[in-house]
Order: sequence, then C-alpha cells, then structure tokens
Amino acid sequence: MNFNKIAKSFNQVLEAMGGGWVALLIGIFVVALIVFLIYRSGKQIKFKIPFLPASIGTIKIGKSDVDKLAASKAEAGDKKAQLKPGEAIIQLLRQVEALSGDGNKIYQIPIYLVLSQYDSIFELSNQISGNVVQKLSLPVDGIESGGHCVVTADGILIFHEDPSLILEPLKNLRPERPLDGVLLSVPFQHVLEKSSIKKQEYTDWYFQQFWKIQESIEFVLPVYSILTGLESFDGFDSFAGIARVIDDGKWPLGWSNLDNVPSDSAAQTSEVAFSELLALLRKTMLRSSVESENGLSKDALAFLGSLSLCRTEVVDFFRAIFDENPLSRPYLFRGLYCTGLHQTHSGTEHLFLKDLFRYKVFREAALAIPLQERMISSSRNLRNFQYGAAAALVLLFVWSTYDLLNLARQNSGLGTAAEEIRYVLKNSSGYEVVRDLLDILRKTDASKERCCGILPVTEVAPINDLLEDFFGDQVFQNAIFPQLECRNRQLLGEKISAELFASDGRLREGSFDAWLKRVRSDVSTYEKLDLKMISINQDASQSSVALGFSEILQELYGEPLPEEFFGSSAELYLKAVSGRSYSINQLGSGRCPRAASSVEAVWPVLMKAAAAQVTVETRRQAAPLEFIQ
Repeated sequence: MNFNKIAKSFNQVLEAMGGGWVALLIGIFVVALIVFLIYRSGKQIKFKIPFLPASIGTIKIGKSDVDKLAASKAEAGDKKAQLKPGEAIIQLLRQVEALSGDGNKIYQIPIYLVLSQYDSIFELSNQISGNVVQKLSLPVDGIESGGHCVVTADGILIFHEDPSLILEPLKNLRPERPLDGVLLSVPFQHVLEKSSIKKQEYTDWYFQQFWKIQESIEFVLPVYSILTGLESFDGFDSFAGIARVIDDGKWPLGWSNLDNVPSDSAAQTSEVAFSELLALLRKTMLRSSVESENGLSKDALAFLGSLSLCRTEVVDFFRAIFDENPLSRPYLFRGLYCTGLHQTHSGTEHLFLKDLFRYKVFREAALAIPLQERMISSSRNLRNFQYGAAAALVLLFVWSTYDLLNLARQNSGLGTAAEEIRYVLKNSSGYEVVRDLLDILRKTDASKERCCGILPVTEVAPINDLLEDFFGDQVFQNAIFPQLECRNRQLLGEKISAELFASDGRLREGSFDAWLKRVRSDVSTYEKLDLKMISINQDASQSSVALGFSEILQELYGEPLPEEFFGSSAELYLKAVSGRSYSINQLGSGRCPRAASSVEAVWPVLMKAAAAQVTVETRRQAAPLEFIQ
C-alpha cells in the first residue's frame, strides 16, 4: 500500500471532523488502525523519501520484514548465549567455588587435561568413577564433539580437541597451579600401526599437544599414560572374566612410579612399566589358576602372549612422544596403565579405571610444580597487579633516592654553614656579625627536610627540630638578636648624648619635634624587637615573619632583609624566630659602645629636654607681647 494514500486518508479524516486536537488524536488512532490491519494482512507499506532516487528512497515495511528482524535478533542472542569452551569451564569452577564458600576450593579440586585420539574417550571419561557429579559438553561452533568435562567428587577430567582453548582460562582462574596433570589416552591400535607414516602422525600429534601445554603452562606436570583397546587382543574376554572376580575389575592394571622426580627417559621408564605390567598379568593369572577349579584358560594365556609381543612398539611410541625433543621440559612419568572394553551386566564398560583415578590419579593432586620459582604470576590480572606494584616500588625507590640526595646535599650545605657561622661569631663584631650571618643564611638551604618518599622518616626523626635549635641558639640567641638590641640602644644613645643638650637640658641645635619623633621611632623599634624575641607564634606565615624582621633591619641599619629569606629555603630559621622565646644578655659597654644603658635611661633626658623646651616655647610666645607693650 502506498504511503501517500495513507496520508491522504489521514487528511480527509481530519477535515471531516472539523480539525482541532481531538480530531488529530482520533485521526492518528484511525490511521494506526489502518496500518495495523495492513500489517496483519501481510501486505507492505511503502513510502518514498523526497529528493532521493526510487531505488534507495523507497522504504517498505511489512510483517515479513519485522519477522526477519526478530529472527535475526533471536539467532544473534543464541550465538551470544553459547559459551566458549574455556568460559564454560570457568563458569563451572566458579559455581563449585560459590557452592563451597571457599575461595581456595578451586585449588583443592584436581584438574587433569586429557590428550587423546581415542574414539571412545568420552565413554572412558564417564567411567572413571561411580560418582560422576556433572558432565559438561564443550562444543566448538556448535559441534558437540569438540570436547567434554567430567566432574566427580574426587576430581575433574577435561578433554578438548584444541587444548589451547582450555589452558588460558585455567591460567587466569588458577594462576598458581592451572593443571594438576596430563592424561595420555593412547589406543593400542595407534601403537601397533603398521604404516610408519601413519604412526609418525600419531606420535607427532601427542608430541605437539604436550609441547603446547608445556609452553603455555610452565610447570613440571605429572603424566599418566593409559593404553586403551585391550579388547582387540585375542583372549582379553577370558582375562576380563578373571579380573572381574577380583574386585569387579576396578583395580588398576599397570605400573605406578614411586619416585616423584622428573623422568630422564620415557623409553626406559615405559620399558620398566611394561615389564611390571606383564608381571602383574602373570601374577593375576597364577592367582586365578590356584583359586579356580578349572585352572587357567588357554585364551587368557594367549592374551598374555600377544600383549608381551607389544613391548618394543610401546617403548618406541613413548620415546617418540617424549624423548626426541631436545628442548623438552621436565615432566613426571607417574605411571602406565591399560584398559579394555568388556560387556558387563550394566553394559559395555572400560575395566581397571575406577580405583586408578580414585586412589591414584586424583590423590596425587598438587604434584605439579613451577619450572622455577617465579615472582611474576601467570595470571593476567595478578600479573598486572604485580607490574603495578613493581612500578609503584620503583617510583617509591626513585622518589626516596631523590629525597636522600637532596637531603645529603642540604646537610652538606648546612654543615658548611655551621662552620662559617662559628667562624663569624669568633672573629667578627658589631654590624659585621649581622651582615655576615645574614649572608650565610641567604646562601644556605634551610628548607624543612623531608625524607624519604611517602615514608615519614623526617616526621619521626627529630632532624628538623635539631636544626631549628641550632639556628635559634647559635645564630639568633647568641649573635643576631644581641647585636640588633645593641644597635637599637646605640641609636637611642646617640639621641640622648650630652653633647646635644645645653646645661639647662634643652637641645642645642635642631627641632625638638624632629628629635622627639626620632626618639619615638627608636623606642618603637625597640618594642618591636623585644616583641619579636619574646612572643611565640607557631602559626605565623613565613612571609609575615620575614616581613617583620625586614622592617626591624631597615629601621636599624637602613638595609632590608635579603630576598632569599622570603623563599622556601629560609623555612627552618624563620620558624626558629617565630617558634620560640628569646631572653638575651645585653652586650656590655665594651662590645656595645655609646649605647644607652636601657630604654628607661631615655626617660629622664626626655623629661628634662621637654621642660627646657616648655621654657623656650613660653619665651617665644611672650616676645610679641613685650614688643607691643
């Protein structure tokens, strides 16, 4: 149906109803009903976008289009819902961890990876125990034969045609021990293959898969080898009947390595293992012949004989897998075992497996050890955390080293300054002391010492307090403040010198007001200096302390404080000025000549000069009156 027709119908409905909002809403409802009916009928709604060619400007909407869209979304959802093999394993292990409530449970569950080209490997895995808890299919691209996972109360077996899909997720989940071992399930059919080319393909496959595992998981892994297909030997059914009498055929048929050391030669180990296997068969048959009334069957003896002929092929097969790689990494050859299919009351069953896994394989969990003790984890998340921690450690080391170098440089400068200060105190006097000491302090970095990095070493150690005490005692207490106080009294002494006054106490020269102003300024400076020495203000800013100190120097010597005192390098000695109270000993007349004995000594001279000035002012005011009279 054409969209223009729908629009035309919509306009006609509005005109028929007289327009307005109500008419608009009713019109929309009517058109929506028409569109719905068209959609239900299966027809398409077409409308054309102006200014575009018909090939791309015509839009069609119909029921079939919506159904296709819904189907594509559903298909995409199904694909998204299908987990990858590794993700399925991880999800399963996390469920086990959640159910147990123990974060270390995933390490307590033995996990073994199966390498096999045995056609019945799925059935073999299912029959390893009588208490299988869960079976998990691990398909690839929807193909169910990709792999499987069998979970029992004792451990987990994982098989996949591409083991690399399993290894990486296991490394992330169990970085400290991704696997507990590898299980090689080798059919006798492959071992006894007549074609050397075909046999080489079999051994190469096992070699390559095991090499990939060793490359991915840098551990010394236990290896358990199981030869399957005993049913292909003549007389096996007869021997299986004998074995069923002994614990229902659950016991392991094979040899277990008692030495937990890496294997030097798989050929030697497999030869010893196969000899022990044949010895176990003979022992079993001998026991049966003694206990049975019918003696030992010829078929069972034939089975033993035919199996004995396979020794060379078995040894060569394992040599090709493990010994012909010069770069092969260590592994633990934990045992060689056999199994075969036999018809039982519950169906076809692989014999000699249940006790093997329950009491041997799963009990030897945690034998896998790293090739070397590594500081870096194989888990990506933990590895990233370790890299971050290492980077933080390096940063802390660089930071601390930088602080230590600065501290050494600063302490070296402070040591030099201390020697220079002692020299000045011993050999200088008067203003030279103040000038030289201020020059030394100006060149000295007396910023607050900070070390080391984020470690508050200097906050705990009393280094800064000792430096403040040194500046306070040696520089300000014994030198600068006494000299400043002396200079202040000398200025006052100049103002009250006897040469300035007549016998009646009046000033000989100059303005009394100007003289009084200078005296007041000197007394004010003395009060500032006294306040600076006595008052304590731990919260005073460095700039305010330096500014107040600079004003005193300007008033006493006509020189301001050096600019360096307003920077961070003056932090400690300015803190020594504001953070403690000083009670100095006045310099005697020998070291402070022409100085007033004290501020109080100014007062009598001031009162006498003021009285004389009153007389002078009285006479000055009376002179005009006498002239008029």
